Amino acid sequence: MWMPSKVCVMFVCLWAWHRPGFSVVADEVRKLAELSSKSASEIDLVTLALAKKSAAVEQSIEKGHQSIKTIDESRKRMRTVLTQTFSLAAASDDGVDTITLAVNEQKAVAEQIAKNIEHIAQMIEANYSSIAETSQAAQQLRTLAADTEAAVGWFKI
Repeated sequence: MWMPSKVCVMFVCLWAWHRPGFSVVADEVRKLAELSSKSASEIDLVTLALAKKSAAVEQSIEKGHQSIKTIDESRKRMRTVLTQTFSLAAASDDGVDTITLAVNEQKAVAEQIAKNIEHIAQMIEANYSSIAETSQAAQQLRTLAADTEAAVGWFKI
């Protein structure tokens, strides 16, 4: 941008050399050219600063994309883990149900066994009473046999 301004200044200077009243215009054009050159330099500096900041923004955006990608991968892994955990929890729940049924069956069998043991105990008590009665009857038979033997012993054959 400064190059066309310099050409313009040179052109005006030539005119001012040929026409003395044109020197005021030439001074103003020269000042404008210097101001334009200075503004162009400042614009270049701002452009360079914007380019640097643009690069930093681009890096930040790239880091943001990487972070989003990492988060998405973590979310997918977490979903897989949660799905597996849910499956294991469901299987565990089924296992608990199976165990509960088995325990209930064992409880019913244990109650039946307890009833049978109670019945056997009652039968043992009944047998014990029968044995006691049989023992008492055998004792009475011994006594009768001894009495009968003593009574028969009087008779000789």
